[in-house]
Amino acid sequence: MADLVISYSLLHECATQLKTLETQFSSDSFWDAGSIPTQSGTVDDGVFGSGNLGTSVDDFFSQWSAPFGEAKSRMTQLATAFDQLATAWFDLDAQTASQVVAGEVMSANKNYPAEWAAYEKALQQYNENLQELQSQGQSTTTYTEYVPDGHGGWIAETVAMPGPPTPPGAGPASPTSGSYGPGSTTVTTGPDGSITSETTTVTGPDGLTYSETTTFGPSQGNDPSGDPIQNTTTVVHNSDGSTDTITVTENTDGNATMTDVNSDGTTTDYTRTGWNGNWNDTTPTPVTDGGNDPARGGGHGPLLD
Repeated sequence: MADLVISYSLLHECATQLKTLETQFSSDSFWDAGSIPTQSGTVDDGVFGSGNLGTSVDDFFSQWSAPFGEAKSRMTQLATAFDQLATAWFDLDAQTASQVVAGEVMSANKNYPAEWAAYEKALQQYNENLQELQSQGQSTTTYTEYVPDGHGGWIAETVAMPGPPTPPGAGPASPTSGSYGPGSTTVTTGPDGSITSETTTVTGPDGLTYSETTTFGPSQGNDPSGDPIQNTTTVVHNSDGSTDTITVTENTDGNATMTDVNSDGTTTDYTRTGWNGNWNDTTPTPVTDGGNDPARGGGHGPLLD
């Protein structure tokens, strides 16, 4: 079976050209009795003189006004359909691309918080050891070590006490930005190197742009895989100009909720049970009128783990 290929560029270009043509038809199809449409507006049919030419031209436009108006309406519908297809398919691929590039950059930063946590644990142990030595009246700068004297006996040597552990550095050595194909990601980090926000932008042909910014809350601990448990808020700017604000609330038992609020006012709710559970749509069923479900506006799909 042949692959299905969607050209965002061609669909978007067709929609743009149809909108331009629709504007021209809108001007040309405007007719009022006694007025003739022109490139610069309408003129009175009297410009054709006192003969029958003005009346004939007026009759011509009176007959074609309705068909022109219908053509304009159809072109508007077709342009809208093309544009919706272009933006919908672009956003779908852009979301996938953004996850790739964001994952690449964020994975590069992921190890630093663990290194910092290990350092803090070692520093705590070091300070506890010093306090214990002080409480026993022993030196905190040197200690005695016994080594073989080469004759079957032992000799005492005074050795300097090891210093405190070395911190991993002022910040992660990994990148805070990166790019992959049409996408680019920038992250910000906290004092301990943990990621506090991430912004990814994917740019397509003919001005189609998709971007998302995620803000991470403080860590509540770690999940079974070692990743921090954090609440997140993601603002998605879709290529059609709409926005989605996605709020994820994580619990330490693996359960989570997610709410997606689109700029058209549509709200979609999801829940997840357990760390490996699927996101399930739990949006309340809207009140129907006469058995017909109102169209629920689109926007962004759930940001799955």
